[in-house]
Amino acid sequence: MKKDTLTTIKWVSAFVALAIILGCGGGGGGTSSSGSTSGGFGNGTPAPGQYLEFFRGFTRVDPLNLSVGDSISVQFVNYDVVGRRTVITGAAWSLTNANGHATINSVGGLSVTSDPQGYVTVTGVANVSGQSKTLNQDIYVSPSTGTHVKGKILANNSNVPVAGIQVEFVDNGNNLVGAALTDSNGNFDGTVGNGANRIKLKPSSVPVAYFAAIKYQGSNYAVTGNACLLSLPTLIPGGTVSFPSNILLPRQQDGPPPPPTSCP
Repeated sequence: MKKDTLTTIKWVSAFVALAIILGCGGGGGGTSSSGSTSGGFGNGTPAPGQYLEFFRGFTRVDPLNLSVGDSISVQFVNYDVVGRRTVITGAAWSLTNANGHATINSVGGLSVTSDPQGYVTVTGVANVSGQSKTLNQDIYVSPSTGTHVKGKILANNSNVPVAGIQVEFVDNGNNLVGAALTDSNGNFDGTVGNGANRIKLKPSSVPVAYFAAIKYQGSNYAVTGNACLLSLPTLIPGGTVSFPSNILLPRQQDGPPPPPTSCP
């Protein structure tokens, strides 16, 4: 056999071997018995692990921006270390605080029949690498009219987006009037009622690598309570507004952030 032919065979064999190695991939994230999830929507790929993802038809949607009348398919999925997505058979689907406003069937079919005026929590259970894992995700019905509020959350001192952050929009009375989930690019887009004026973050949705706090344009803000919260841009009913700067999450590696400095 000619030397050139032998060389070609060796290169092809090496390429096939590499493809097989990559194709085997690893499992997803941990297999702890329970946890909340961010969903994997957006243009990027989420971190390895398991998520609940929500689909309206074939379009992945933000579970915190649902509408009355929605028929949503909820999927329990795994992303491996190279970004491959696998749907895992979910079971024991249930809702908390639905109070008749929404239902979910045995295969994750979610129907929103009326506005629950607050969070409803979806729970799904699946077998992940031989262990039972439970995931929870809040859903929220957006106001039918209002202002779209857009923003982006990044890790402090970096351009790294932070996915799965549950952004809450509140009014002066600290009432929840809108919500949004950051996607895999760190972006959020929520519809808020006209009374919304500040944002909070749900602490349990903040990844362990970060502190539950906000840094914005050089000032520090709280993410809970009713004081020292970051104000929204001026709303435009029926329109869209955006935060002019990125919202930053303090990183654990940088040490504890200073206390909030921007309080009413």
